[in-house]
Amino acid sequence: MTKSEDRILKESRNIWHRCFPNDPEVFLDLYFSRVFKASNTLLLQNDKGETAAHVQCLPYELNWQGLRLPAGYISGACTIPEERNKGLMKNLMQRALRKMYERGDFFSFLIPAEPGLYDFYRRKSGFETAFYKQTVSGVEEVCKSGEDILSGAWDDFIRRAEKQRIPGGILHNTAQLQAVAEDLNLAGGGIARYPEDSPEVSAICWYRTNDGVLYIPDIYGPNHMRRQLIDKLMTKLQCHRLQATLPASPERREPKGMLRLLRIPEIMRIYAAGNQKFDRQFILRDEQIPENNGVYTVRNGLLTFEPQTSEQDFTKEVLTPEQLTEIIFAETPLFMSIMLE
Repeated sequence: MTKSEDRILKESRNIWHRCFPNDPEVFLDLYFSRVFKASNTLLLQNDKGETAAHVQCLPYELNWQGLRLPAGYISGACTIPEERNKGLMKNLMQRALRKMYERGDFFSFLIPAEPGLYDFYRRKSGFETAFYKQTVSGVEEVCKSGEDILSGAWDDFIRRAEKQRIPGGILHNTAQLQAVAEDLNLAGGGIARYPEDSPEVSAICWYRTNDGVLYIPDIYGPNHMRRQLIDKLMTKLQCHRLQATLPASPERREPKGMLRLLRIPEIMRIYAAGNQKFDRQFILRDEQIPENNGVYTVRNGLLTFEPQTSEQDFTKEVLTPEQLTEIIFAETPLFMSIMLE
């Protein structure tokens, strides 16, 4: 690690301490040894030259329309208390969106730390809610949405299961899965697999427990294998109640996270090809990424994109990135789980 990278790490860890004082040292040790990279970090100084705001732009992939597309995860976005409400985070998010766009990411996504931040990220940075979940408490409900997937090594099994989920969601590589496993271990949970002692698993879940409740933030595998796994786990851990997180259904959907479209012409070409009946013409206005500005015509599975001109055409519908996100994903919400939040 260079002196510059070491300085960025120390400043990032220091501001994390100040903004998230309840995070234990063991979590910070995990995050800054396994997840943090100086190249994915943005810092912003105040008028005194002190580091006052921080954000990580972590590289992930999003499974959408049958493709694996690069996406940047906004992690650890924070401003020290005495510098809040001065526009620093809006400035830093502008830089983060530009960084991810130039890196080649198609999307950015984040999990607001509190409900009130949904509106902030929507108004200031063009994010919109696109990730939803449902929380269930019955084994029957957990065991009716399984994937028909062949057994395999635990990390490969999870990646194949994630890729099967429709309409799509966040994909994890092995290093990201291992970091989540370590984080759950710190909380007294971990990964449970079925069969337990076999190198090839047929079902797997993440879990933690509290006061006799088994919490499962995600589970993978065929329905009958899920039941075997849950029954054995509840008996082993002496749990009497279950609470599991699953992809949203039309009847049950709770907000989980927000999405920001970064490379909108490329996104709309993919969307048009997969939605032949979608027919719409609109002007897009993107304050953060002007390369997206222009006239979009989607017809017969094809996109015609005319970059921004100096004249305003008042005869066409005008959309912002967050409005377009709502149009694309309103009926087909995405899913994400097991993120380091």
